Amino acid sequence: MSASIVLVSQDEDVRSSVRSIAGEATEVDLVGVLSTTAELVAALDDGEVDVVLVDDGLTEMPALDLVRNLGQSRPMLAVLVLSRDPDPFTLSAVIEAGARGMIALPLSLQDLQARVDNAASWSRTLRNHVTGQGGFAAGRGRVVAIAGAKGGVGTTTLSVLLAQQSVLPSRTLCLVDLDLRKGDVAYYCGVTPRRSIADLADVASEITGRSIREVVQDVPAGFAVLTAPVEAERAEDVTALVTRQVLNQLRMQFELILVDVGATLDDASATVLEMADDALLVVTADVVSLRSARRSLVAWERLAIRQPDDVRLVVNMVSRRREVQPDFAQRVVQIPLAGAVPEVFAELEPAVNTGTLATARPGVAARAVCAVGRSLGLREQLSPPEAAGLQVEVEPLTRTSGRRRRGRRVVGDNGQSMVELPVVVGLFVAVFLLCLQGVVFGVTQILAHHAAQEVAREASVRADPATVNAAAHHALPLSFGDGSSVSIDQGASTVAVRVHTPRVIPLPSPIDLDVVARAEFQPEPS
Repeated sequence: MSASIVLVSQDEDVRSSVRSIAGEATEVDLVGVLSTTAELVAALDDGEVDVVLVDDGLTEMPALDLVRNLGQSRPMLAVLVLSRDPDPFTLSAVIEAGARGMIALPLSLQDLQARVDNAASWSRTLRNHVTGQGGFAAGRGRVVAIAGAKGGVGTTTLSVLLAQQSVLPSRTLCLVDLDLRKGDVAYYCGVTPRRSIADLADVASEITGRSIREVVQDVPAGFAVLTAPVEAERAEDVTALVTRQVLNQLRMQFELILVDVGATLDDASATVLEMADDALLVVTADVVSLRSARRSLVAWERLAIRQPDDVRLVVNMVSRRREVQPDFAQRVVQIPLAGAVPEVFAELEPAVNTGTLATARPGVAARAVCAVGRSLGLREQLSPPEAAGLQVEVEPLTRTSGRRRRGRRVVGDNGQSMVELPVVVGLFVAVFLLCLQGVVFGVTQILAHHAAQEVAREASVRADPATVNAAAHHALPLSFGDGSSVSIDQGASTVAVRVHTPRVIPLPSPIDLDVVARAEFQPEPS
């Protein structure tokens, strides 16, 4: 947003210099060049002005008196004094009069741009606060720190997903990568870092909103990114003082600031954890991660960085197959649970491998992270249908809901089984009996041929009926001999044995399972 400025000066050289430099400046809008205080009052009444430049060479009224009058009549207006003698005593007098600062003459583009930008930000912030436009307008953007209990718990992934799910049309959001030596936020967001937070270290003492805007990069997902330095050795430039000043300026530029502080505790991450409005501690569903979380909380409390009661827990990579569940993790770490994210790496893998996580289509993991954002108040309340749909996605994460789901499934399966079981058993028994009947029929054929051979042997010696019938019954064991009959054809010298096949299953009367076996014999001479 361009800063609207008005110049009050009776020096033509100063007026010409300001016009020339303001024309070159990218975010300075010179709306008036005045020579008298009467014209200034009219200009301030006609439109909204952010900054007034007052020349200390005014003869109509001393410059410091004009600054005091403006401070009393328009306390939300930023005033900068153009001084030809910028010594410490003059600066002290200017500040005591109520001005926001002093600019040395002759002017330079960089000095004018920086001073005006800083003063305009202060003026707009104060006006918004007085008009009741709320938190961010009051210069207090909300800072959320996301820390990992140890490396590899998914802190960066969850930070990017939380930024994606926290984007709202009326909100400005910045994701800061403060994992200074191993930060990957830029890769996940699909941007190539041109500048990083380390580039702000050189101007940290005079950092302005313009400095921030030159370093942050916009992401197609709808938020801005302040990346970690590409060169690991530049991490040393980001001190606690630099971090504090950068964070204060980010509060003035963005309504929500998410900071990925990684898993390493250094001066920069400690500063963010101390200043943040909310802090999340990310763990995975394993005991090693929970032990690391406990050590981190103890260290934060011992070093007076943050109290454990002011930290919330996020359990990542949750699965019903794992022994560690979110409720157990909360009892071990002993801090409030903000949410749990399921173990769905297969869903995230394509976006992670291609560096498009910030713009990927939301899935189960993103919806779970959205629930974490709602628990922090980062999301607007969903309508009942949307909330119900979200609960269905997240429900399998808890053990109780899993039992309810399995219980409902078992009830339905039991009803179906009660109908199908008799049919299946009946078919099995029928097939088994048919197979058994076939086996019995085959055994009957074998025994019938054996009996025919025995009868033929007896008939070759003695062909009387009693002898051959006895031979047949002796060759047929069990009940196979019941109902059997023997016939002898002396002319053809053959015997025939009819054997009745035992019935395993009832069959219709037309179906004849009797087996007839024949054998020849040679009568011996008597």
